[in-house]
Amino acid sequence: MPGLRAGDSVSYALRFELPGLPRCNASDNRNRWVRAKERDEWHQRIAAAIGRDLPASPLHRAGVTYIRRSSIEPDYDNLVSSFKGIQDSLTRLGVLVDDKPSVVGVASYRHEKAPPKRGSVVVEVLEVEPS
Repeated sequence: MPGLRAGDSVSYALRFELPGLPRCNASDNRNRWVRAKERDEWHQRIAAAIGRDLPASPLHRAGVTYIRRSSIEPDYDNLVSSFKGIQDSLTRLGVLVDDKPSVVGVASYRHEKAPPKRGSVVVEVLEVEPS
C-alpha cells in the first residue's frame, strides 16, 4: 500500500467499488456545465457508496489505491487523470483532509481487465499512523 512503511499501523480502512467509468481523457474540452454535472453525479455516487463509513475526522496521512477495471487499458496519465474527480470527492466528503502528496503520499493507480461494458472503479483508503 502506498505511504506505508515498516512499523506503521492502520486504524481506518475504506474500500468501495462503483460500476461505470469516469472519463479518461485529460484534455477534456466539453462544456464546463457538462463537466460539472458529471463531476456532481460521481460525487453523489461516491457519497452513497461510503455512507456512514467516514472517519471520525479527515485523514492527515493515508495510503490510497485507485483501480480502473475496463476492457481497454488507458495510458498512465489518462489512468491517473480519470481519478481526479474521485480524489476530489474524497476530500470534499471529509475522508481526506487534502489530496496533496503530504497527505496521500504517492497514490497507487492500477488497471485490471474487465469484460466490455462491465467497467468499474475500486477505491481503497487506509489511514497511516506512524509507529
